[in-house]
Parts: sequence; C-alpha cells; structure tokens
Amino acid sequence: MEEKLKEFNQTHLLNYINELTKEEREKFLKDLETIPFFKMKKLYQKSYEKTNIITEEIKPIKYFAKTKINKKQLETLGLSYIKNYALITLAGGSGTRLGHHAPKGTYELEINNTKISIFGLIAKQLNEIANNYKVNIPWYILTSKDNEEETKSFFTKQNFFNYPKEKITFFSQKSLPILDIHGNILLKNKKEILKGSNGNGEVFKALKYHNILTKMKNQNIKYIQICNIDNILCKAFDPIFVGLMKQNNFQIGSKTFIKDNDNEKEYVFCKYQNKPILLPYKIVYEKIKQNTEMSLSILDTFSGISIFTIEALEKLQNMKLPYHRAYKAYNYIDINGSQIDSKEKNAFKFEKYIFDAFFEFEDMLLYRVDKQTEFAPIKNKTGENSPETAIKQFEQLTKKDSY
Repeated sequence: MEEKLKEFNQTHLLNYINELTKEEREKFLKDLETIPFFKMKKLYQKSYEKTNIITEEIKPIKYFAKTKINKKQLETLGLSYIKNYALITLAGGSGTRLGHHAPKGTYELEINNTKISIFGLIAKQLNEIANNYKVNIPWYILTSKDNEEETKSFFTKQNFFNYPKEKITFFSQKSLPILDIHGNILLKNKKEILKGSNGNGEVFKALKYHNILTKMKNQNIKYIQICNIDNILCKAFDPIFVGLMKQNNFQIGSKTFIKDNDNEKEYVFCKYQNKPILLPYKIVYEKIKQNTEMSLSILDTFSGISIFTIEALEKLQNMKLPYHRAYKAYNYIDINGSQIDSKEKNAFKFEKYIFDAFFEFEDMLLYRVDKQTEFAPIKNKTGENSPETAIKQFEQLTKKDSY
C-alpha cells in the first residue's frame, strides 16, 4: 500500500497510522484498499479541461406549457397509471448548511402551526393519495453511506409515518474521496478518509447494484418520478405530468420553469447535436444573440423533478455519466494533525448530475409549470432558499388551496 501511495503522491494518508489501535488500523488500511487512486487522479486532471461547445449546434427545444394544455383530459389519462407509478426521493445529503447535523429529510419545519419533517411532508402526500385512490405508491429513498442508518432509524421511530412499511425501500449510493485543491485526498479524522456521495446522477447505477428495477418490474411499474428531497412543493404524484408522458410517448421528462434571473451560470434547456441537454446560460446566450428565435424558447431551467419510464432507467443503469467537480466547504484534519473547520469553499467533490442522462435520448418532455406553486427548495439556513422562504411559500399556497 505504501508504494501505491507514493505512486499517487498520497503518503500523507499514513501520517497517523501509528496512533491508531490495532482494530482502527486494520479498518483504515482496508478502506485504503478500496480507494480508486488512478480514477481520482484522472478525475482531478480532467476537471481542469475545458469543454468545447459549438454554438452552431445549439437549437431550441419544444416545451409544453401548463397554461396551454388540456389538463382535465391529461389528468384522467395520468390517473389510469397510478398503479403503475413509483416515487424516488433523492435523500443522500445532510442538513449541515441548515445547522442540522442529520439527514436533510429529517429536518423539522413548522408549517401552519404544525411541526413536520421534510420526509413527513412527502409521507403526508402519499397517505392522502392512498386515502383518495386506494393505491399505496411504492416509495424508494436514495440514501448515502453516511446517512443510511440514521434515515432508517428515523423512519422506525416515526412508525414509517403510518405508511405501509413494505412500500418503502431504502437504497444507498456509493461515495468517493474528497480532494483539496492540489489533488490530495483529505482525512475526516486520524482514522477516517473524508468522502462524499457521488451526486444525484449516481441514482441510475444505484438502481442497478441494488437490483431495484427488477423489483419495480415485478410490481408492474411503468413510470418513475425522481425528485430532490429539499423541494417541499414537489408533488409526490402529478397525474397531468404522467398523462403528458404517456400521450406523447416520451421516455423521459422534466418539469421546468422560465429562467427568472440574470445568473449566467444557471443552466437552461436546449438541443445540442439534436439531443436534449442543459447548458450554462452564458454559452447559450451567444447563440441567442445570433438567432432571435432562440430567445423565445431557450428559457427553461431545471426543477429537479423528472419522470422516467422503466425502459429509460434500464438503459441508464448501464450508461457512464460524467463526473463534475464541485467546490465546497469541508472540515478535515491537515498534515499537521490540526482540525480545520471552514465555512468557506476549500475542497473538491466529484459528482454525477442526473440531467446528464437527458443527452442519452433523442428527445424529452419539457413540462413548463409555475415556479411559485412547484418549487420551494430548502438549501440555506437564512436568506434565499431557506426554511423561512420555503415555509412562507408553502403556507401561502395552502391558504389558497392551490397545493
């Protein structure tokens, strides 16, 4: 192992090996054996390469606006598939940025004078669907190695929110080491390597190595919605969305919003090389300047709410999606053994993004909805996208009976 660490300039990982107990040392060395050093080196090097996008290849992409469709007809069609539908919640993260050192789904909100966790909000919807339509929608929850046991324990303490236990499945995603800006693998403490989950795009591989799709096919599942845990306005089941998928024979689809800010780094939908893709608005804007027709169509941003057919997921479980470098703040042990606690970005995490899967298909459904009624994310402790703003938005909708 020492020779391999020298080869990849990671010998600092053994700095504290002699301070560990026999059991701790064995566990640490066993973990070292699982680290893909060559892969981490390549990911680090490749992350500095620039992607060359040919603006001439960027084209507009068709969308369906909620305000211009036959909602009643589509709702009826979608409801006919409620027994063939499943929900996946992406819940691999923690609530650290919220000051909540536990799985984000366990974060408790006070809505309309009632305390409820984010997981509880989703379960409440599923229970309402069960009462109204006599169907228990299968609920799959993607966790991470760091929060899997704590998530399961939380559900047990909550008696699974009175939802049928056999209808809830937990499955975890893999992780990779966190690197400093120089490419060095960081230590969480003297006996553990600092790791981070592989991002929401890992869901497709996780479905494969947990054999989830076989279970879904045995349940005759045809449509699967995937949504981030932090959007408290995400509908657990939207029959209009399912109806649009079926009516137009799409294999994949996403709810979208009209771009409403000047953030050049925000991603927008378009077609590139005749395939659906999300590209940074800054890149697409160059095309818009050349073609005014584009400005009317390249407006849709990603909501984090998508539907896939079972066939689409079968295809994606065998696809290799690219990794992206995310610059984030991490606490770690430095080479001198000192604890480094930082609120500032200081390290690289490598993640797969779910939207990279869209490029594997010839076309997809864009269902343009109202951001105010379908998107209230909780990402920050205060300010924009905080519990305060999300709760206020949620309460305004429930008072209007819009939710």
